[in-house]
Amino acid sequence: ALNMSTDASYRFERGVDPDDMRDAIERAVNLILATAGGAVEGSGLDVNPRPFSPSIIPLRLARIERVLGIAFDAATVRRYLVPLGFSIESEAADVLQVRVPGFRSWDVTREIDLIEEVARTHGYDAFPAELGPYRPNTVPDHPMFQLEDELRRLLAARGLYEAQTPAFVPEREGDVRVANPLNTLEPYVRRAVLPSLLRRVEYNWGRGARDVRLFEIGTSFRKQGSGEPPREENHVAAVLTGRREPTHWSVPEEVFSVWDVKALAEDISNRVYRGGATVIPAQDAGDAAGPWDPSACFVVRDAEGAEVGRAGRVRDDAVDAPVWADDVWGVELTLPADVPSEPVRVFERLPQHPAAERDLALLVPDGVPAASVLEAIRARGGELLEQAALFDHYRGEGVATGQRSVAYRLRFRAPERTLKDKEVDRAVEGIVGRLKEELGVELRG
Repeated sequence: ALNMSTDASYRFERGVDPDDMRDAIERAVNLILATAGGAVEGSGLDVNPRPFSPSIIPLRLARIERVLGIAFDAATVRRYLVPLGFSIESEAADVLQVRVPGFRSWDVTREIDLIEEVARTHGYDAFPAELGPYRPNTVPDHPMFQLEDELRRLLAARGLYEAQTPAFVPEREGDVRVANPLNTLEPYVRRAVLPSLLRRVEYNWGRGARDVRLFEIGTSFRKQGSGEPPREENHVAAVLTGRREPTHWSVPEEVFSVWDVKALAEDISNRVYRGGATVIPAQDAGDAAGPWDPSACFVVRDAEGAEVGRAGRVRDDAVDAPVWADDVWGVELTLPADVPSEPVRVFERLPQHPAAERDLALLVPDGVPAASVLEAIRARGGELLEQAALFDHYRGEGVATGQRSVAYRLRFRAPERTLKDKEVDRAVEGIVGRLKEELGVELRG
């Protein structure tokens, strides 16, 4: 009740030998008589309403071989168990009836416990190292665990190291206070994972490490209504700072930029939401307590339009950076409670017919995101449009103020035949018409 560990609790919480009570009392009486004198009056009384009856466990030699991988005969098993206090009551049809002593009655209750004693006495290092036949597990992991493993592979392939930070944070980073905090400086549990990674970045800076790439998959805690438990969510967060690649004399140094963090956010969101999320420029920095710089911030929205994450540049006042440090870029996404199933991969033959490509140089108003233009192109392109990719962006002479020139390369292909120029031209005209009608985008002359 007091949550205190005492000598008595340490001794008796592991059980007391029920078969040794009389011996212990008689030994105590003999010590009293030998040291203090006196005489014993009467005989001992046993008031236990349920006298202890030692258990007898059948131990199959075939089961020992199946579990441990090598065969043991009855004589060897007897030689291993008897010195430990066990006794063999009988043996028939390769099954030993093993009597468990009272002092082992608490932890030896099954056949597998006896097999463990045989393995321990035989010596773990005495078993052969060869891999024997086995049956692989056919039960799949939970979809959330599978998703987390996918994210680890994705981020590790991008050169990020996985970090594991404590969930306890200062008051400014948490909503839920812990009843018994480990220390007074961190009495809350975190509402976001990214601040913990930013502290690891500061730790690396303090030791002269300029290039830092870290990610973490952890739990966040949000306070709910009165009387309700906190809402727990799984988050994935990543931070990037420093040089994009190791220094080499053949190429100039390049540091991480806004496009790196946007690409990382798109890769993560596509993997998490199976292509059902979008990364668009944010109009604000979100939560006032968040670390984001409003001038370089993206918001991640799921298929229903709900915000599920943020990415962008971390404000200068959100980290304690030395003068030589580069900008810090971060990503944090909420993992869905119901993980979308991975689409079934379908085999498709390599194209047998040539593709037709067209380049479109478009004058796009500054208020129209490039993602909206690309979405409109794909929607109007239909089945013949195989790929659409942005390959150029220009501002300057020849482009009016308030506009920018954005160029896309379109690839058209039919799986069963070679396209005619008229078909491709008609598809391009339809795309240009839709862009002008919906977004006010025109062809650059």
